[in-house]
Amino acid sequence: MPATTRSVPISYTVPRRGALAVMTLDPVASLSYLPDDPMIAEMCAKLVNKDYVVYVTDGYNQPFNPNLPDQLHIVEFLVHGRPPAVDALCITSSMNIPMYNAHTDPPSWWSHPNSEPRLPLQCASVRSPGIPWPECYLSPFIATHVRCPTLISNDVEDPITHFLDIPEQLRHDECMREDVASWRRNLSRRENEREVEEDIRQRHLPEPLSDVDPWEEEEEEEDENFALPRVGLTEEDFDWGYQGPVPVFMTLYRNADSLYHPEAIPPLPASPTLAVTFHHDLSRVQMLHNPLEFFEEEDKIREIASVCRLRQQHCVIENAYDVPEPEQSDPRKPPSLYFDETIGRLRKNVLRNLNLNLPTLPKMSMFSARGKSGRKD
Repeated sequence: MPATTRSVPISYTVPRRGALAVMTLDPVASLSYLPDDPMIAEMCAKLVNKDYVVYVTDGYNQPFNPNLPDQLHIVEFLVHGRPPAVDALCITSSMNIPMYNAHTDPPSWWSHPNSEPRLPLQCASVRSPGIPWPECYLSPFIATHVRCPTLISNDVEDPITHFLDIPEQLRHDECMREDVASWRRNLSRRENEREVEEDIRQRHLPEPLSDVDPWEEEEEEEDENFALPRVGLTEEDFDWGYQGPVPVFMTLYRNADSLYHPEAIPPLPASPTLAVTFHHDLSRVQMLHNPLEFFEEEDKIREIASVCRLRQQHCVIENAYDVPEPEQSDPRKPPSLYFDETIGRLRKNVLRNLNLNLPTLPKMSMFSARGKSGRKD
């Protein structure tokens, strides 16, 4: 009996959780919350939006609702190269997990402190268990919030080429939780060190001048609970913050605070969220782009939104003070009467735009009744 072939395609949501997908920023949809402005489409058409390979996480842990127009996702960028260490943010180079590539050995630069080396994540793909790019990794801090339109596709229209099975997804989530917990400990340790340094600095600052006679002032008791010795330290002995040029990777990790609060649960993003589009065919990607370029595109969209808001405010002010000219000039009317009519139209136009109802002030006489009576006398 001949083997039967499957004729019904498998349907799934786009993007599929646990899959590697190609993400592209949609500027027009990202600015859909703004009123209609022809300049928005004109400025968005000048932007160049690149494709970025991302891993779709299960960060929100919300059930799929097909009735919603958009779906929220947390995605992690697939980054090529050696992961950097950013001391200013307490992020070490080991807070990541490599991706398996079938053509090369695991990266020799990767290691994790106080634990066994992490095995690279392998994709459950029919074509290849590895990604087509060598020496790539995922980091919980090189990620962002996005929204995309609700879309259901199938393996014929949008085939999934690389995805993680359930065991690999669980291993990925566990590694990311360990890195976030280690990052939180580093932040807490850094904060405690700053408090101790601030306490030492306050103890060795010169005392402010006082009107009290120093011979009559009682000697202050020293704090016995403070264990550090009181020696002649100066401000040069302490590092009050990050010195030197700000590294480029500060922008890359700028979402670390917003993605993970102390409970390590991703918070809901503030509206409006950037809108993107997805597809799963990684074979259409020629090269990996740096995630820094994505954040540069995000900054350009924020600039367009700011310009459009300023234009709207400027149009409101112009409409409020837009006074129509009289159609025909009547030579019998004096110029002062034209001036009074213009001021009246201006006041009505401003009140109509501002939705105000100001009371009409009564006419005031130059002389009061008492002054007039005194003048008659």
